[in-house]
Amino acid sequence: MDQAVTQAAPAGVTQQSAPPAPPAPPPSPSAPYVTSTGVVLNPPTTAAEIRALRDQRSELSNQLVSAAGRREELARDMARAPDAAQPGLQARIDLLDERILKLEADIAESGRLLVSATGSVVDDAPSIPGIPRMDFTAVSVVFTLFVLAPIAFTIARSIWRRGSAPPADATLERANAERLGRLETAVDSIAVEVERISEGQRFVTKLLAESKDKLRVEAPRS
Repeated sequence: MDQAVTQAAPAGVTQQSAPPAPPAPPPSPSAPYVTSTGVVLNPPTTAAEIRALRDQRSELSNQLVSAAGRREELARDMARAPDAAQPGLQARIDLLDERILKLEADIAESGRLLVSATGSVVDDAPSIPGIPRMDFTAVSVVFTLFVLAPIAFTIARSIWRRGSAPPADATLERANAERLGRLETAVDSIAVEVERISEGQRFVTKLLAESKDKLRVEAPRS
């Protein structure tokens, strides 16, 4: 019947075209991933979030290393433990195995999030109007090479020179100390003698002055 109605339509009337298909909805962001330790790993969208995700991944790696080391200790204890302690140690080893598997899964998921965020991260570095944004990595490398490295080389060279210097002779140091002591005693003696000479000179000068005054007083009488 629809075909008949279409054919019966007037020649001057155009058929109405079908409506366009609606645009596809934007892909929804991936849901956050919750690790076995309760840490939420959100898909990073900024450089700061990438750094935080890397820190979380490093912490998960540290926990994995700790759990693996603890399992090795329990395995060694189990090899030396009596039969009665074997079931308890085996249960603890099984728990650590589950823990290690969960940590490995968390590390793999954090790595997947980091890889998926490459190329779509917004740079959140602060920028000043009118000044081009600098590459802080390049600046830090240049600062390390041309500022910190020479300072480190200078300090290392001074330490090396100090360590390679010949040790001081104890006998020579003792002789120098004795010589300085004798010199100090001689200087003190000279100071005492100089003070005595000065006192004598002052006394003689005083006597001469008194005799001159006495002669001046007696001269008119004569």
